[in-house]
Amino acid sequence: MAYPLLIGRRAILSRENRLLINLTTWIAVAGVALGVAALVVVNAVYDGYIAEIRGTFASVLSHINLTCRWGSDGAIPCDEAFLERLDSEPGVEAAAPLIHRQALMLPRHAWRGSGVQVLGFDAARARRVSDLPNRVIEGEGSPGEGEIVLGRVLAERLGVGVGDTVVVLSDFDTSGPGRPRAQSRQLRVIGLFSSGFYQFDQMFSYVRLDVARSIFDVPEGWADRIELRVTDPWRAGEIRDSLVAGLMGERPEAMRGLEGETWREMFSDFFRGVEYTRIILLVLLLLLVAVASSNVIGSLVMMVHDRTREIGILRAMGATRGALTQVFMLCGFVIGVLGVVVGLGLGSLLCVALAQWRLIEISAAVYFIDHLPVVIDWVKIALISGATVLICLVASVAPALRASRLDPVEALRCE
Repeated sequence: MAYPLLIGRRAILSRENRLLINLTTWIAVAGVALGVAALVVVNAVYDGYIAEIRGTFASVLSHINLTCRWGSDGAIPCDEAFLERLDSEPGVEAAAPLIHRQALMLPRHAWRGSGVQVLGFDAARARRVSDLPNRVIEGEGSPGEGEIVLGRVLAERLGVGVGDTVVVLSDFDTSGPGRPRAQSRQLRVIGLFSSGFYQFDQMFSYVRLDVARSIFDVPEGWADRIELRVTDPWRAGEIRDSLVAGLMGERPEAMRGLEGETWREMFSDFFRGVEYTRIILLVLLLLLVAVASSNVIGSLVMMVHDRTREIGILRAMGATRGALTQVFMLCGFVIGVLGVVVGLGLGSLLCVALAQWRLIEISAAVYFIDHLPVVIDWVKIALISGATVLICLVASVAPALRASRLDPVEALRCE
């Protein structure tokens, strides 16, 4: 064994009665461990949150929305031939027309209503594109003539349940004299759904496609958009570009206004904000580790001061400055590794506790979900560990250089 390694090990594992040095060493290890544990937990929670949100978005929402500027009021044609043409595109699993409008909804015998989003689904195609009809928690999920399915939170806010009747007001006309006029339609609630997103459940409801057309005066054969489900949601942008280019190449005049938006582009600002927040937190926690590494400096400085005699003897016996630098950098490395090991263990236990027992509840109205999901990415864990050990090594450079520059004559003068 090389003597710098042997001396460094003996310096760290000293059994002499030097409590102060040992105490400061373990304080340094504890500081590094807490920083690593915080990094592990924060990173795992953010990865779990993003994975949970993306997974629910990809299952509840369509992967691509096709809209067109050439149609009446921004509508897009949705005849069966065109839908079958979309179904046959490579990478496309299914296509379904959708009407998406805003309306005012209120219970039949109440005057206080709520603004809602009303979706019109094609019953035959909707289940192939969106998982929303399969997330009904009470009643039925396939509305017929004069029927509607509400989000769970929306139903609670209106004070209605399965079997109750709601009034949908649309197409408000304020141009004439007197009170504003609107079309009204009474619909019976046949089911409640829970998508997994609080905001979605408090605003959305859906009816059959032909019922939506009659409520909002949409012509037969037209829709607000066409929703597509693709085989690989992560390639939605590539499939969209190929599809739009192919359709515009076939009918350049008719398809001049065709546009497509992927599910990731719909919520790009949200995901970007989450990523920016994660980066800021990780930087702050790395700074916390850097502050904790100051304990490493203090511990090694005290070790150099306490071992001045031994350092002088080693220098007198011919130990080089490089060897002494290696000794104390090895001490800093060991402290960093111990801190990483303890921190990884503590962080992993916290992650398991969060995943198993849901120790922390969050507001679904703000964060879409009501708990903290956890996903551990071992590549990121390795990067965190490497960065932490590197920080501890850098922190040990100054004390190591100070030890290597001790004059053996001065070190032994008072001994």
